[in-house]
Amino acid sequence: MEVHVTDEVWTTPCFHKDELRLHVHGLTAMHILREHFTCLRKSYWARAVKQRTATGMLTLAVRGALTVPPILGSLSEDKSMRKTFQLSSFSLKEFPLGSKSEVWIHLGELPAGEEVRWPVLVVRGRHSGKVLLATAGTHGDEYEGIVAIHQFYGQLNSNELTGTFLGIPMLSPPAVSGGTRDGLWDNRNLSRVFPGDPKGLFTDRIAHAFATHILPLADLFIDFHAAGTGINIRPFIGSYIGDSQAVEAQRKAVIAFGHDVIWNTGYVPGRTMGAGYEAGVPCMYTEAQGNRLCNPEEVQGYVSGLKNLARFLGNLPGEYPTRPPRFYHETHSGAAGHVQEQHRAQHGGMFLPSVGLWDRVQAGQLLGRVHDPFGDTLEEIRAEDSGRVICLRVCPRVLPGEFTAVIVPFQENP
Repeated sequence: MEVHVTDEVWTTPCFHKDELRLHVHGLTAMHILREHFTCLRKSYWARAVKQRTATGMLTLAVRGALTVPPILGSLSEDKSMRKTFQLSSFSLKEFPLGSKSEVWIHLGELPAGEEVRWPVLVVRGRHSGKVLLATAGTHGDEYEGIVAIHQFYGQLNSNELTGTFLGIPMLSPPAVSGGTRDGLWDNRNLSRVFPGDPKGLFTDRIAHAFATHILPLADLFIDFHAAGTGINIRPFIGSYIGDSQAVEAQRKAVIAFGHDVIWNTGYVPGRTMGAGYEAGVPCMYTEAQGNRLCNPEEVQGYVSGLKNLARFLGNLPGEYPTRPPRFYHETHSGAAGHVQEQHRAQHGGMFLPSVGLWDRVQAGQLLGRVHDPFGDTLEEIRAEDSGRVICLRVCPRVLPGEFTAVIVPFQENP
């Protein structure tokens, strides 16, 4: 593989070794290589620093018998030239039956010319059928769903599949790039701006692109989430309630996923699931424990759930769960679906919980205390209702108005 490195000269001895612009087969990509450079011998690093050029650094690395980093080594000739679609030209008809494809969808450009795009995974079975759509990376600090979509795609055999799997593992590239809940360049939460605006800020445009061009392709839609930064969530799956035909189908699909905790709420506009609801597409979302981790067991749970949904649609052979889960709660309140809405701190400080995740608590029970800089108690947070602790702040730092815990009165089936 031919690799051309731009001859960018760092004018200070302490150059930014974590960023290196590479031109691979004519394509430009900014790769974060901090972890990969740790395998360089110190002597080569010293010489590279003295030369202070990207060309010199890579040349010395090769002379030092450096193994090609995985981020480059995985770029085979065919995969480095993945096709890029414009939104208007993307169609499942472009992919033949019995095929697996990895493509890009162009979304826009940044001021310096960097392209923003969706990575898209498409598996077409040997026979036509229904379309299972899965997304993750709606928030950039939630990782289990991203990995689960990758793994499910890797395990699928197009010869054994009926219908289509369509996966977008990084729905908000700006958020994933920043490792943040909101978009890196406009500080917008993708899961609050649907159906979006084609003339709005970047996140609004992404929402509009998805709601207009991708979602209508689906027969069933699932959006993978996790707790994100500084929060732990007891994993669950949920959807909206209502009387439409799509809602009735998604009730069955939520059970088919195979989770032991279901939390269904009323419709709320602005969310990815709300876009599915408005489009009449059966939809659901999941939550994993999160806290910027990627628990392998929860990833496997997501992969198993995707297989069950494919079976539910008739896209894969095999059985899927049909019995109600062990824990279940349903409410017509739309606000209940926002896990950051309960038990808000009135003071900024250090929140130390007195309960654990999934503990059963009674109304009025102490959930935790907020302490000031000297360790004195500013306030006590007490449970507003009885139920299970499904979400808990685990980062002590808390600002006024931020949530500390979420209690849900789940019913338990024998």
